[in-house]
Amino acid sequence: MGDRYAANVAFLGETYPDLARRLTGDTGPIRPILTDGVPTDIQIVDQRLYNGDARDIVVTQVQSFLAKPARVGYDANSFSSDSLVSRASYINLRRAMAMHNLDVIPAAPVVRTGFMLIFGIGLGYHLKSLIEAVDVEHVVIAEVVGEFLDMSCHAIDWQEIHQLCEARKTKLHIFVAEQPGRLAGEIGALITEVGTVLLDGVYCFRHYPLWALDEAYRRTVNEFPRHIMARGYYEDERKMIRNAITNLHKCDYYLVEGSFRPRTDVPAFIIASGPSVDEAIATVKEWRDHAVVFSCGSSLQICLKHGIIPDYHVELENVVAVKDFLDHILEKNRHLFPGDKFDGIKLIASVTVNPRVMAFFDEAYFFFRDSSVSTKCLAEGIPIMSAVGPNVSNTAVAVAARLGFGEMYFFGFDCGWRDSKTHHSKDTAYYTAEKHKVEEAKATITVPGNFGGEVETDTTLDWSRDMIEQKLRGFSIKAFNCSDGALIEGALPLVPEGLVLKGPVLDRAAILASIRDNSRLFKAGEFLERFDMADFVAEVDAFSEAILALIDRAKAEKLSFMDFHGLVWPLVRDLHKSPDYRRIGSMFACSTMAMMKLACFFLNRVEDPATREAVTLQFYDDFKALHEEMLVDGRQVMDEARIMVEGGPEPEWTKGLQTVEGTTY
Repeated sequence: MGDRYAANVAFLGETYPDLARRLTGDTGPIRPILTDGVPTDIQIVDQRLYNGDARDIVVTQVQSFLAKPARVGYDANSFSSDSLVSRASYINLRRAMAMHNLDVIPAAPVVRTGFMLIFGIGLGYHLKSLIEAVDVEHVVIAEVVGEFLDMSCHAIDWQEIHQLCEARKTKLHIFVAEQPGRLAGEIGALITEVGTVLLDGVYCFRHYPLWALDEAYRRTVNEFPRHIMARGYYEDERKMIRNAITNLHKCDYYLVEGSFRPRTDVPAFIIASGPSVDEAIATVKEWRDHAVVFSCGSSLQICLKHGIIPDYHVELENVVAVKDFLDHILEKNRHLFPGDKFDGIKLIASVTVNPRVMAFFDEAYFFFRDSSVSTKCLAEGIPIMSAVGPNVSNTAVAVAARLGFGEMYFFGFDCGWRDSKTHHSKDTAYYTAEKHKVEEAKATITVPGNFGGEVETDTTLDWSRDMIEQKLRGFSIKAFNCSDGALIEGALPLVPEGLVLKGPVLDRAAILASIRDNSRLFKAGEFLERFDMADFVAEVDAFSEAILALIDRAKAEKLSFMDFHGLVWPLVRDLHKSPDYRRIGSMFACSTMAMMKLACFFLNRVEDPATREAVTLQFYDDFKALHEEMLVDGRQVMDEARIMVEGGPEPEWTKGLQTVEGTTY
């Protein structure tokens, strides 16, 4: 046994040096149990891991898994229906499948897939059988008990496991981390690095029950919907660059940078639109004079209904509906705002907000949001407002932290609902405007409640909760969650009736003036003077040449879809490194990957190789045609922007009007 351990230590030291540093040989109260000199179980203080011979137990465990493997994959609707490009790609793929009478599509891929995730090493006897049984690009082995890696070095041959993967052209990844969040984060980073498309059909194996390992599994799997979903698409990126250029060209505004201002001891009330805010709003009104109030999107209507005039109103979304919501709110509160503006309320918004929104406010503050083509094109050298998505309540937390507010009280931050028909405050347009009514919300996840019990939620709201938690940890915010919704780790649950602020009534005018005076004022058009807009047109041409060349190569060489992904993903992943299109490439790349995810679903489920090749070649033709349409349109947008900034006429899109019925643009 000593010889095997030494050989494993030597091999891991050479091949996985970071991992090998964990092999100390000192496992404390955790030790192997031997049968005829062979490790068959693990003693953990006064308990055993397997309670039997691990070699026999894993045979049954692996057989049971392979008979009915736990897998996660795409579905045919994993694309944005708001995108005409995605709609066309979906229709094209459906048509190509139908031409070959492929009406029944298997639930899981029938070809080599991307990942097998194995949670738990233990003694490791299960690893070889699992790796031999499935055909994947990547095997990921995850463990939370570092001592088990030591135990496995007494039992199995890690070099054999590594060589088995190499022989199957599979990459082996081994992660050991005691903290579930860190372990899930390392797995997520790998998925992002090699490409989320490869998640389709991922195998998920769980070796032994332990809270930390179960939690790492839960966090990893809960991230899958966010990885799988199409993050952005051409029309949305086009909308953001159009809106940003319009706002910067036509408006006076203050710039809120993503750097942190000195902390103030002034509390901030951040009002979101979760259903519990209806009961909590009385507390906001009672203590309103002791805190700076931020309303978020539709929650402005709630505040005004109760006579609370927020200091700042935060908007994130770029859609035309934001203007409709503000129209609705203003109409219901004419008695407060006879001048047809929200007098006394300052707008803080992403520079990508619809251009018609500024007319509602006398004073506007813009920020550059992350992960937007407008930011990549226009915000070089400016600290950006990171981690603002996916919704506006999360944005307000990011903004308030940057403005110096370190003590925050959350109202209506439900991030879900206890009753699917009561999904927002009753005093929002989701109930009071016929055009925007939502009868019932659809849950996909259940999470712990802030005041106990469980709360239903969906992928986007749970993502928002996770983003808020990340900010609370990273920004050192003292937060109190006064919402009867999902538990937000890092925010102390506080029933609204228990809120007491001991500080004096605020000198509100002085506080707001200080924020304004520490924000740089830009006059209309001033910001854009730093750019030669013709450079962006040239970048469109360069990206066009690069992506079309890859498609032509795939068609000429009859590449498999997975091989084609191996060409496309590095181009998209490394856009920021390209000197030729690092700024503008993301306008198109989101739809590139959305179409790739759709193709992954369909093409990897065609069983006959010859038919699969025929459908794949048709996909390349359609993929190229859609890219050519996007690229011509995108070039025109940037050229129209150039003409306007250089003193020419304003394009029609600067009006911010909806132009395509049934979409957000």
